[in-house]
Amino acid sequence: MNRIIGFTFFLLLLAAVAFITLKDMKPIANSKADTPITGTDWRPVSIGDQLVADDTRLHLRFESDGKLNGNGGCNSFFGSYTLGESGIDIGSIGATRMACPQPQMDLEAEFFLALEKAEKIESRANRLVLSDGAGVELAVFAAAVAVQAELP
Repeated sequence: MNRIIGFTFFLLLLAAVAFITLKDMKPIANSKADTPITGTDWRPVSIGDQLVADDTRLHLRFESDGKLNGNGGCNSFFGSYTLGESGIDIGSIGATRMACPQPQMDLEAEFFLALEKAEKIESRANRLVLSDGAGVELAVFAAAVAVQAELP
């Protein structure tokens, strides 16, 4: 009887360790995305619960050296990021200070706020998802399709 209780306890302990390990996995590191996370221009599909128009200039690019850059729809921006055990940490964002019509400025402010709040990053097929610590999706991106000009 003691062996059964001991074995049951061992299995429960093993399951708990596996759960904790799987819960804290860094999804981006184990991603089998069709599109590389770094070196790809990511266009937002949605920011929060707001869909983003296809014709926006807004995009984000993660470089392999820990830098990020892009366009917020009005202003160019740059910053840095680090991937850790529990997700992503995006540092301070620097941006140009151009003024644009209010709808663009509002969307850009929401975008920068999403970057600031991001703690988790996941790759799902050709999508990139930034989430906060509670798992709430802050922004969803699609890999931008590069249009190559045909040479004569």
